[in-house]
Amino acid sequence: MRSLISKYLHVLSDHQVTHQGVGARHRETHTLREGGGYLDNYTKLELSLSAHELEAAFDCLELPAHWSEIQREVGALKFLELWRGLESLRTGHRLRIEVARMTQRHIDMNLEDFELWLDAQRLSKPWFEIYYASSSEQYRYIWQTLYNAAYTPQRKKLRIYVPSFNLWNNHLKRILIFNLLNVGVPKEKISHQLLLWTGQTASQTRINLAAKLLKEQSPSFMCEKTCEIRL
Repeated sequence: MRSLISKYLHVLSDHQVTHQGVGARHRETHTLREGGGYLDNYTKLELSLSAHELEAAFDCLELPAHWSEIQREVGALKFLELWRGLESLRTGHRLRIEVARMTQRHIDMNLEDFELWLDAQRLSKPWFEIYYASSSEQYRYIWQTLYNAAYTPQRKKLRIYVPSFNLWNNHLKRILIFNLLNVGVPKEKISHQLLLWTGQTASQTRINLAAKLLKEQSPSFMCEKTCEIRL
């Protein structure tokens, strides 16, 4: 946990975080795919993050290994677009997608042949979301990565779980809590800052626990309550 907290405190490197709260960054918001249909799923905090901050946030997000590999390959913005597309298909607590079997033929195809083959396929809704959000080369990488993760010789059908998008939103909220506590924002004011930046609050119990964990860290992680630092 100590190493995670240390990473949390370095995510908002392009923000001015002080004992008065978080200063907004004046920048253009992320480019959405055509139609902007996913704008409602963005929090003010996420939209304010720079590309560097997004990558730093993913660096301390505990995703399953295969999803982390995909995120590193396609980048934070593309992965978030893909993840949101899959999340839009969730109808219950768990979302599983079926993974078609990949053969050496698919791996050996040059990119042009693979694109032609892919365009001729009738894709399921989850795989159409992946197809829509990625290039053909990225699609093949994602398919191969998920196939390798799901493959078991005795299974007739291969399936893989898609992490809930709430994992990302809760992660950003956790990062913000630790950063605010680290610069001396009073615990009773944390929920208000969370509401402004994430649209959610946190229980006082959770905030107190975060403060306790932060206090247990090395003094080098802490700063005086009256200071203003650029994290």
